[in-house]
Amino acid sequence: MNGFHPGIFAGVFGVGFGIAGLIGYVRWTRWKQQLQVWEEVAAQRGWRFQSTPGFLYSAGTLQLKGTHAGRSLIVETEHRGTGKSFNIFTIVRHELGDAVRSATP
Repeated sequence: MNGFHPGIFAGVFGVGFGIAGLIGYVRWTRWKQQLQVWEEVAAQRGWRFQSTPGFLYSAGTLQLKGTHAGRSLIVETEHRGTGKSFNIFTIVRHELGDAVRSATP
């Protein structure tokens, strides 16, 4: 019973592809849900929405641009780190205008 067994190999290979496909589908579904929510927020406020998909739709970037209280506003996601060790951050940039003044006269 030594040697290559194509049936066993094909079964293991098929299970591997099935699991990879399931993971890809779950990530893709989650990405589509995130896109929908961000698009709805942008549409409700009259802002512009932009997305860039990542590998297998798991780590893409999202960006909203618009105005709030008469000042420019940018909300975006950013990835920091490399390989398996990375985090996703949401960054909010809001123009302050004259709200911040210098402490020196």
